[in-house]
Amino acid sequence: MEAAKNEEWDEMLEIANKGVNVDIEDEDDQSPLSYAANYSDATVVEKLIKVGVENIVKKRIASGDKGDKEQMKTDVAKNLVNKRNLPILNAVSKGNKGIFDILVKYGADPKKVTTLLHYTAPQCNKELAHILIDKYGLNVNETQDYQETPLHKAAYYIGLAGNSCRCFLCRPFLSVINNFLGSVYTI
Repeated sequence: MEAAKNEEWDEMLEIANKGVNVDIEDEDDQSPLSYAANYSDATVVEKLIKVGVENIVKKRIASGDKGDKEQMKTDVAKNLVNKRNLPILNAVSKGNKGIFDILVKYGADPKKVTTLLHYTAPQCNKELAHILIDKYGLNVNETQDYQETPLHKAAYYIGLAGNSCRCFLCRPFLSVINNFLGSVYTI
């Protein structure tokens, strides 16, 4: 776990290749995979998933599981990438489409995370926001615990980013803000 926390990906993969469980969590409920989704790249994430799946399937078979090996791999991969939804939340919050695509490839379901669209706002990630809305049908009016929609989040980040924000989610707010403030922000 320390290798993942310290972003030492070669060491993490080496440890994982020795059979160490990559599904463990630390005191912050983060697994090596969720750290990788937050701080590494798609190649590391995919390698970690593959090694993690192989390790877990080997242990299940060694303990007597006689199920279909390929189905086991699929099920284990889905469990890994969906654990507490942290890997996909981390990838989206960093605006990393490559990692997002890898996680979806292995079974992450963007529809299961109702606030996932909120996580595109800090990065003003137009591409991921469009994918989440157009392909997965996420609702731009979905509220989170504090009754904020993705557009509320985008408006907040407009305030932080000033004129540099170009997110398509921000544009409805920009027009409203411009009406009240006299074209302070540009699109």
